[in-house]
Order: sequence, then C-alpha cells, then structure tokens
Amino acid sequence: MARSQGAGMTVSTVFVERDGSGAIKGVYANCQPGCAEELNSPENADVAAFLSRFGAAVPAAEPVSQPPRVVASAMGITVENGDVAAIRGSYNIAAALYLGVGQVMLLFFVALADDDYFVVVQGHPFSTAASETTADHFIVETKDGAGDLVDPSCLSIQVYKV
Repeated sequence: MARSQGAGMTVSTVFVERDGSGAIKGVYANCQPGCAEELNSPENADVAAFLSRFGAAVPAAEPVSQPPRVVASAMGITVENGDVAAIRGSYNIAAALYLGVGQVMLLFFVALADDDYFVVVQGHPFSTAASETTADHFIVETKDGAGDLVDPSCLSIQVYKV
C-alpha cells in the first residue's frame, strides 16, 4: 500500500468524508464513525487534491486503544469454616481453593496466554488484592483495617486483559 509522509509522519491509509455530491470534504487518520468510514490511500488523486488545497499533510494515526476485556469472573464467592462454601456464578474459573486465612486461589479453566492481566475484586473486608498472578491461576488476599489476613464474607472477582 502507498505511504504518505508529512512532517516526519507516515500514514498508509486514511478515512475520507464526502459531501452530498460525493466530493471529499474531510480526510482523517482514524475512522470517524458515521461520517468518515471510507478507507482510502493518501496517494489517491482525490485525497491528494483535497489536502493540497490546504497545504495539509495527513496526520499520523492515533494508536488504537481497545478497552480491557473480561477473561474470567467469579461472583458470590463465600468462605465458611475454612473452605470455599460457594461460587454463585463463574466464567473461566475452574476452582477456588482455600489456602488459609485470608487467601483463596482461583484456577482458570482455560489458561491465559500470559500473566499480563489485572484482577478487580469487590466485597468484604477492607483490603483485597490479587497476588501471584500466573497464566493458570491467581491468589486473592483479604485483610482487615489493621492489615491482618481475614476470611472474606463474600467476594466477586473479574479478570481483565488489556
């Protein structure tokens, strides 16, 4: 595909916006949903003519940002009498193992490609954090206000990959 350079920037494709007659009225480095969705080459004669009218160069494309996606979750995890008593709903969580006071290991049903993910934990007590994150499991630790490990009354966990 052709490349256009301007002010040290390289863009291989652009998105164009057209008016009612079909003439180009805008050129963008990124898709503009609803107005500039037509993919084109910056070297296209119509695109080049439009840009030359303004002495403009095609701007560099912005990095594409994707929202984090949920890769696992477990809702309503309860611990009673030194054991995981219940998990009310889960996605890609095969098991929850009680390791000791304030520590629960969650195992993925389908291992992740790597350990580059983050865990969001909601529930009691005051401080909850994931530790020892690996591609096939992670550990959740729960602490009280004094920083001591305590068993959670109920936890809900979502695992996100960016």
